[in-house]
Parts: sequence; C-alpha cells; structure tokens
Amino acid sequence: MVLGFWQQIREILQARFPANLIIRRPGLGGWLIGLFCFLFLWLYRPLGAQPSKAFGFEMTMALYSVVVVLLIWGGISLLKKLPYFSEPARWTLLKELMAIVYILLFLGIGVYLAGFMIEDTSIDRWNLSTFLDSLKQAVLIGLLPFGFLLLKNVPYLLPGQRAEATGEPTADRVEADPEVHINSSLKKEHLSFKLGDFLYAEAEGNYVAFHLLENQRPVKKLIRNSISNVEWQLSGHPDCFRSHRAFIVNLQKVARQQGNASGYRLSLQGTDVEVPVSRQKARDFEAR
Repeated sequence: MVLGFWQQIREILQARFPANLIIRRPGLGGWLIGLFCFLFLWLYRPLGAQPSKAFGFEMTMALYSVVVVLLIWGGISLLKKLPYFSEPARWTLLKELMAIVYILLFLGIGVYLAGFMIEDTSIDRWNLSTFLDSLKQAVLIGLLPFGFLLLKNVPYLLPGQRAEATGEPTADRVEADPEVHINSSLKKEHLSFKLGDFLYAEAEGNYVAFHLLENQRPVKKLIRNSISNVEWQLSGHPDCFRSHRAFIVNLQKVARQQGNASGYRLSLQGTDVEVPVSRQKARDFEAR
C-alpha cells in the first residue's frame, strides 16, 4: 500500500505540466512580480522594511522592486540554460516545483545583496537574521503569484488530461495518422484534427491560428490559447516543431527549405506560405 502511494506520487510529479507564464516569459513575468512586489510592500509595509537614508520609503521599495524585476529575468534566463530545464515542451510538475524553489531562493539572495547598496550602509547586514529575513520576504511575496499560476494549471493533472513527461505514445495508442486534440484556455472550446492534415500554427494575439488541410484545401481555424501552451499540448508528436516564437510547423509537410544557420524558410505542401525558422531554432531544426 505504501509503495503504491509513492508510485502514485511519482507519476504525478513526472506528469506533463505546462510551465507558468513567468517561466515562459521572464521579461513580462519579472515586471508583473516587480509591480506586485511594490504594491505589496507599499500597502502591507512588513516589519523590518525601512527607508534608506537617501530615499523615502516609497522610493526605497521601488528600487527593491526594480531589483526583483532584474532578478526574475536573470534567474530564469540562467535556469533555462541548464539542460534539465531547457525544454519547455517537456516540462513536468516536478520541474515546475523545482524551478519555483530555485527562483525564490535566487530572489531572496539577490534582494539580500542588493540591500547593501540600497539601504543605510551604517547598519550591519552581515548576519544570519538579516539574510533569513530577506529569504522570508522573497518567499512571502513570490509564493502568491507563483502559487496562483500553479493552482491555475492543476486541472492538467486530472486523469483525463494527465500524460507522462516524455510525451511518448504508448504502444496501444500508436497510429499512422493520430488524432490531435487541442484544448483552449476558455475550457469550453477545443479543436480536433488528424496530424496528417496539420500544416502549421501561428500566434495571432491571444489566439493561435491552425492551418489545416480539409479536402486538400488549406483552411484556418482559430482557438484561444498561447503558442507556448499549444507547443506543450503537441509535445507528444515529434514532427510538430516550434520553429519560431510565433510558429509551430509539421515537419512531415516540409517540401523545401532555404537558408542556413542564420535562419531558414520552409515551403510546405498544400500552401504557398513560407514558415520561418529563427536563428535560435536553426540548430534544433538541423538536428531533425
């Protein structure tokens, strides 16, 4: 019974899970948390939060908030350079939790060090209590937005949507032309199509446009979602490749390619549109 419980926990931790907005877009995420941090400090005024000699309370908290923006952006950018965290399409609940812990620790240490430049230099900050207080404030502030985004994605762990982190199809589900199901962020909306009919997908504002073949004619279907979430949902299909920040292409449909390591243009069967491969994705494309 105990072994069965731990096996179930292990399966949940290894289940595919979408990376949250802050991790996917650290620039935007940094500014959102920085703004939240400033409003929290300004309104709540936690014990120990003091103005510096040179600035008033509001300006001091604003400086700390800017530091938070830079730390979130820099910390996540460094995180993504680690091989284990470099593939958002293979994200799992375990990676999500580990990333949040790392970011909060990075934030706490960074805020502690920034205090030497922002606050009164005559105050001794080289002590354990000040360091732990910086960690506590970082965790207290960061847990709210990260916790909200984590809970928002918990429905992806329900049995009907759970899948293994690898995204590899099991033997009894392997098909020559599998059915693909894309869920919308609206929950009530979804899109289904055969993988062989999929040409490419393109981000259009808050929507993703799927370009499909129906009766050998190209058609366009919109669904409300982000291109990153669609990439995650397609991660079980190796031929669906994120070629650009705004494009996902079905490599089975590539008829011709032009370009080099600085970028490619892909001509597809059934359409005159050329899909770009960005410089950042060129090496991954060549490896395919």
